[in-house]
Amino acid sequence: MTSLRVSISDKGLGIPHGEQQRIFGKFYRVDPQLSRGVGGTGLGLYICRELVRRMDGRMTVSSKEGEGSTFVVSSRSQPRRRPEPRALRSCSTPD
Repeated sequence: MTSLRVSISDKGLGIPHGEQQRIFGKFYRVDPQLSRGVGGTGLGLYICRELVRRMDGRMTVSSKEGEGSTFVVSSRSQPRRRPEPRALRSCSTPD
């Protein structure tokens, strides 16, 4: 079994505790009025989480307002076996 864990942190505005699971929803924005000065469509985290789920992984967030956020992506998978090399066929051209 192979494990992968990627952690990304920032020192940004942070996400209120009550919003931390909602931010992964389609078109969801913590600040729909843009008063915090952060733009976007609200699709980025939704797309990321869906991609991670389709690879049998997990994406989580921990954050404190005014201190920043940490996003963690983790996944476990079976190593793939390399296929056996196949013999090449000879190609002949008609005379």
